[in-house]
Amino acid sequence: MYMRMLRSIVLCGVEGKELPFRFDTGAVGTQLQVRYYELFHGEIGSWKEGEEINSGVGGAVRRKIFIQPKLDLMVGDKTATLKDVTILPVKLNSDLDEFYGNLGQDFVAGFESFTLDFSKMTFSFGARRTAQRGRWPDALGPWQNLSHPPPSPCRVTFLRVRCGHCS
Repeated sequence: MYMRMLRSIVLCGVEGKELPFRFDTGAVGTQLQVRYYELFHGEIGSWKEGEEINSGVGGAVRRKIFIQPKLDLMVGDKTATLKDVTILPVKLNSDLDEFYGNLGQDFVAGFESFTLDFSKMTFSFGARRTAQRGRWPDALGPWQNLSHPPPSPCRVTFLRVRCGHCS
């Protein structure tokens, strides 16, 4: 893990390559960027083609996208498996173009916890989540057949970092 400006960058293993991804805890889903598309476009046969519309103050933008049915991301000795991940085949002309994607909450949803250790600059997953009381949803999909409300999405462990100026 390293920091780029004030953003956490997590190195993930994908198909034997270690690639930098921006980790955005405010994003619900993961989105892969043009660098990922350029590196793995040979696998396009297994990807579905689609379209996405993004709206904002300046209007709406329609983009061609690809959807990768399954993506395994290795962090240490654990694997996060994501389903139906969006791939953008064009640049966004933003800082996201520097990375292979933007990791959202679906990246950590399969684990009880995760740790961003800023003193050691490491990212790690806790224990894998298991099904409880009925059907466990995929990532952050709809909660179905649960007799109780779902648990919180994840517990984040932040380690306190002290510098030489702090007591």
